[in-house]
Amino acid sequence: MRAIVESGVPQQQLMADASQVLRPADNYGGRMAFLWVAPLGFIVAAIFLIVYLNDKKKGGYKAERLEKQAPED
Repeated sequence: MRAIVESGVPQQQLMADASQVLRPADNYGGRMAFLWVAPLGFIVAAIFLIVYLNDKKKGGYKAERLEKQAPED
């Protein structure tokens, strides 16, 4: 059906029928993709917020000096 619409063949009625079927299907597919993908962004944002708040509660970033340890015999 997409090939009929994109081909530009001068069969106006056939192209109109194909467009009537494809447009609602494309619209529905886009809405379903948004419905399932958009909440993932909120979940990831919530996880990062929890990590950020946990880090702030512990005092944030603190530089540590690493000391060289003597090898054990």
